[in-house]
Amino acid sequence: MSDPEIPGCMVALLAVADAADWAAYVLRPEMSRYTSTTATSVAELLPMIERTLSADPNAPLLFGVRDAASRQLVATV
Repeated sequence: MSDPEIPGCMVALLAVADAADWAAYVLRPEMSRYTSTTATSVAELLPMIERTLSADPNAPLLFGVRDAASRQLVATV
């Protein structure tokens, strides 16, 4: 499977290296109320990323969307 394409953005499966950026984005109160994530720390997000990267065919796919110019994480899907 190839990563989805969004003009002006880079889209890829979340990686362990993305955990801190994801936490900075998703754990903000103004963001967390609009997501289903119940995590409260980077440590709680890591197992979700690791499951995505596993060989488990039933694992959810978590994608990070980064602005192509700034490389800032702007969304997760």
